[in-house]
Amino acid sequence: MHLGNLSKSQGFSLIEVLVAMAILTFSLLGIASLHLVSLENNHAANLRSQSVAISDDLVERIRHNPALRLYAMNNDIDSSTDFSQSENGGNLAAACTSAAGCSEDVLALAELEDWAKSLKRLGDTTKASLTSTPPVHVTLDYDPTKKLFDLSIVWQSKQWKLAKEGSAAHQSDALRHRAQSSYQFSVAIN
Repeated sequence: MHLGNLSKSQGFSLIEVLVAMAILTFSLLGIASLHLVSLENNHAANLRSQSVAISDDLVERIRHNPALRLYAMNNDIDSSTDFSQSENGGNLAAACTSAAGCSEDVLALAELEDWAKSLKRLGDTTKASLTSTPPVHVTLDYDPTKKLFDLSIVWQSKQWKLAKEGSAAHQSDALRHRAQSSYQFSVAIN
């Protein structure tokens, strides 16, 4: 048997393997961080889409229910209001589905109660309950001079914020923080 030249090295040295592993580790950490930011942005976009759709639902309910339109013209609607406590001890839906039915005013409040419940279902579905605080805040105000409803939707999301020069955080150039995002628009309902 001929052993050949054993002085030639074949394969990789331990240092080369360690350097390659370090490069791979830092690359994977960057990809994982990018994936996390992507998930946060997808959640914020989903929340924004759902809140606009539910606000559109409120506008359609007002458009199709004259008693609810009259209520909205005389009262500001706020998603943090507990409409179930307004009348009948908090059982508006049951009052309207009974054989006796309910008045138009109670039906209007039952619609608002149902809308507020749908708003509370937004956000993290593993923690959502009908008693939780919704992740978005919606207000609807009527402006009698313009004869328009002003709709405002506010939610919390993570956003990039540039650090100020001279601050300790300036070394990283940007920070993630919670900030309020909002949509505001006017709607004409005839």
